[in-house]
Amino acid sequence: MIKKILSSAFLLSSLLLGFTSNKQEFNYSYEVYASSNSLGDLIKLYTYKEYLIDKYNELVNYLDPELHDEVIKENINEFAKTGSKATLENGKIVVRIGEAKGKKISGNLKKDPCDVEPVRVKFFFSDFFVR
Repeated sequence: MIKKILSSAFLLSSLLLGFTSNKQEFNYSYEVYASSNSLGDLIKLYTYKEYLIDKYNELVNYLDPELHDEVIKENINEFAKTGSKATLENGKIVVRIGEAKGKKISGNLKKDPCDVEPVRVKFFFSDFFVR
C-alpha cells in the first residue's frame, strides 16, 4: 500500500515538474554597459542607448503586444552595433560594449506607442558632446 502511494506521488510530482516551464518574458526594460569610464566610451554609451531605443521602436511599435516577446527574442542580435553584444537577461535587453567595465544606463521601454512615460531622457550638457 505504501509503495503504491509513494509511486503515485512520485509520478504525479514528476508530471507536474515536467509541465512547469522557465519561460522568460520580456519586461520592457534595458541596460547598456560602457566599455570603460573614459569620456569617449561614455559618449558611446549614450549613442548605443539611442540606437537600442530606435531599433526597439522599429521592431515592436504597432505590433500586437502578444508578439513583443517573440519578436524581441528572435531579433535580439539586432540591438547590438559593432563592438557590442546584446542578450536578453531576466527579461531585459542587455547591451555590453567592449569589456563592459564602465558605467551602466538602464531604463524602461514603451509597451505601446501611446505610453506617456518618457523613454528618452536628455540632459542639456549631452548635446555639447554628442554630434
